[in-house]
Amino acid sequence: MYGYARSAKPQAAAPATPERSSAPGITLRPAAAAHRFERFALVGGEAAHEPLQRMSFARFAGMSSFTYWTTSYDPAEAELVAAEKRMRALITSTAKELGGAYSGAQQQVNTQFTEIANATIDKPQYRATSNKLANLERTLYGLQILKVIDYLVTRLPDSMRSDDNEAAIIETLASGAHTRQEVLDVGSEYAVTFAKSRLNNVIDALNEVLRRLAIDRPDKVVAKVALTGSDLHNRGRQVVIVTYGSGEKEVYKPRSVGPDRALVGRGAESGFGYLNTLSDRLNLPTMGLTEVGAGKFARGYAEFKTKVPVLSTSEVRAYYHQLGQVAVAAKLFGANDLHLDNVMVTEGGEAAIIDAETSFLPFVMAAKSFGATALPNALREFTAGSKLGNNAFLTREEVDEYGEEAYRAAKVDEIRFDDLRGRKKYLPNFEHGIVEMRVTLLDHREEIVNHLWSLLGRTTRARYVPIDTTEFRGIVREYQQGLAKKRPEWTTGALDRTMNLLEQELLKDQFEFMPGRRERLRAGLAADLKAGDIPVFSFSPKDNRLRFHGLEIADSILLRAGRDFVFETVERITFTETEQIVQDLLGG
Repeated sequence: MYGYARSAKPQAAAPATPERSSAPGITLRPAAAAHRFERFALVGGEAAHEPLQRMSFARFAGMSSFTYWTTSYDPAEAELVAAEKRMRALITSTAKELGGAYSGAQQQVNTQFTEIANATIDKPQYRATSNKLANLERTLYGLQILKVIDYLVTRLPDSMRSDDNEAAIIETLASGAHTRQEVLDVGSEYAVTFAKSRLNNVIDALNEVLRRLAIDRPDKVVAKVALTGSDLHNRGRQVVIVTYGSGEKEVYKPRSVGPDRALVGRGAESGFGYLNTLSDRLNLPTMGLTEVGAGKFARGYAEFKTKVPVLSTSEVRAYYHQLGQVAVAAKLFGANDLHLDNVMVTEGGEAAIIDAETSFLPFVMAAKSFGATALPNALREFTAGSKLGNNAFLTREEVDEYGEEAYRAAKVDEIRFDDLRGRKKYLPNFEHGIVEMRVTLLDHREEIVNHLWSLLGRTTRARYVPIDTTEFRGIVREYQQGLAKKRPEWTTGALDRTMNLLEQELLKDQFEFMPGRRERLRAGLAADLKAGDIPVFSFSPKDNRLRFHGLEIADSILLRAGRDFVFETVERITFTETEQIVQDLLGG
C-alpha cells in the first residue's frame, strides 16, 4: 500500500553564472570560440507534481491508511525512502543539466528507477535495492562528468585531438577513471564539482602551451601535442610531448629545468656530465635540456627519449652496469625520485633519467641509506597495477619463450625478479658499476667536492616533495568534498592534516621553519587544495631557502655547514662498502 501522494515543490532554476572571457591561443571549434567554460544551461521543465514516495514495503501490506501513517519505518526503510527522493530530484536536475545529451543512458536510468520505485520491497531485498539506487546515482553523476569532459574534448585543436589525449583528460577531470565507461563508476556530487572546478584550469594550461610554443619555436610547425597525464601543478599545468611537422619530438615542461640540467644535462657543467669526464669507465646518462624565461615564466624543453621494450642480453648487462653507477651518483647529488617511471630503458640499454627536478636535496645527500634516492623502486618493481613502468623490458629470448604472456604485468615482474635478486643474473654488472663509481670518487675526491659545491651555489628551484603524492591526492579529495557538501569541518580537517604532515616531514628532513610563515603557508595550501592542485615546494641550494609559491618558509639545517657539509657527504659515500650499498637498494 502506498502512502498518500504529496506534491514536490517546484525547484527554482540555478542562478546564471557570468560568462568568462576566452583565454587566447587555443583554437576552439565553431560556435564555442566566444567563451570558455560556464555553468551548463539548464533545459527541460519543472518537476510535474511527482509524489515524494512511491516504493512500498511488504510488511505494510493490508494496513489501513491510518495504521500505515502511524507505523514507523525501521532505519533501513527510512534510508531507502530518502534514497528514492534523492534519486527523483537527481533525475530531474540531471535532465536539466544534460539536455538531450546521453538521452539513451538517461532513459535506461529512468526505466530502472521506475521499476524500483513502483516495487513492493521485502526485507531481504533492502540492501540490494539500496545498492541499485546507489549505482543509478553514480551513473547520473557520471553522465554529468562526461558532459564536462566532452565540453573540453570537442573543443581541442587538431594538434591535440587524439584518443590518448581524451584518456588523459578523463584521468584529469574524473579522478580514478581511465575510460568513459569507468567515469560512470566514479560519479558523485563531489566528482562533478571537482571536474567543473578543474576544467578552466586545464583549458588555461593548454592555451598557455600553444602560446609558448608559438613564441619559443616560431620556425616549427606543431603537428601534435600529447598530454602525459602527469600530476597537475600550478593551476592545471602538466608535461606534454610535442611532435613537429618534421617528425621531431620534444618534451615541454611547464617549469624550470634548472635542477635537471644541473644533474643530467649534456656537457661537463652538469653533475653526471662532469663525472663522465673524470674516468673512461663512467657512462652516466645525460640528455639535452634547454630553458626559456625566468621566475614564474620559466619553462623547459627536454630531449625526447624513446622507450625500448625489448633488449639483447648484452644491452641488459649495460643497463644494470649503468644503474650501478647511477645509484652512487644520484646519492652524491641528492636526487630522490628515481622510481619506475622516471628511469626509462632506452636505446642500447641506456637507463635514462627523464625527470630530475627533485635533486640537490641535502637530506638525501646526508641520509645513511642509499635507498633515499627511491632507486629501489626502479630496481625491484617494473609494474604499477596492470601498467608497465618506463623501466620495464624483456629480452628477445624471453619473448620467444613466453610469447604474448611475457607482456602481462605479473609475468614481467616475475621474469625481472631474477635480474638482481633470485638467481641474480645481472648482479655482477650492477656491482661493477658501483665499484667503478666509488673508485672515481676515491681518485678525485677534492675535485668532486669543488664541483658539487659549485653546483649547489648555482642551483635553484629543485622540487621538494614532503608528502607522498598519493596522500596529497587524498587530501585534495577530502578538501573538495568539504566544499561540495558545504562542510567546513572537512576542509579545516584536510588543512590541519596537511600542516601536521608537513611539519613532521620538515623536521625529519632537517628543515627549520622560519618565524611567522605558518599562516601564509596555510592560506597558500588552501588555495591549492581548492583548485585541485598538488602543492609544489621548491628548494634553492643557492641561498638555502625552501619556498612555497615564492614564500620563504624554511632553510636546511644541514646546508648551514656550507662546504664542510659537501666534504663530509663525499667522504661518507666514497667509503661506503659496495655490499652495504647493494643491501640498501635491494634488501635482504
